[in-house]
Amino acid sequence: MRILMAMASLLVLSACIGYGAAEGVSLIVTEKSLGDHAVSIYSGKDCSSVRLERGGAYCAEDEIKPRTLVYCYRTLGNVNCYTRPNPYSGRQRAVGNNDHNLIKGP
Repeated sequence: MRILMAMASLLVLSACIGYGAAEGVSLIVTEKSLGDHAVSIYSGKDCSSVRLERGGAYCAEDEIKPRTLVYCYRTLGNVNCYTRPNPYSGRQRAVGNNDHNLIKGP
């Protein structure tokens, strides 16, 4: 009976070592734990506990990306950008605003 218990203990221990090795390889190669892979597959998002530890969101799609509000206008020779729209009340068209190229329907 003791031999059977010792073999069962070794089997459980080897399973734990195998899982720990797989977890370590997964973290090193993909920066995701095995649980993170499961959550990513289930949710359809890119989730990582490593990203969470670094101060980001758990899932990359949930990350808040701040938008900077910048207004850019062509001037003589280059493009100038401001924090408010057209500060000099000129007739310059905003860079990236190409609605004048759209075909207007009847």
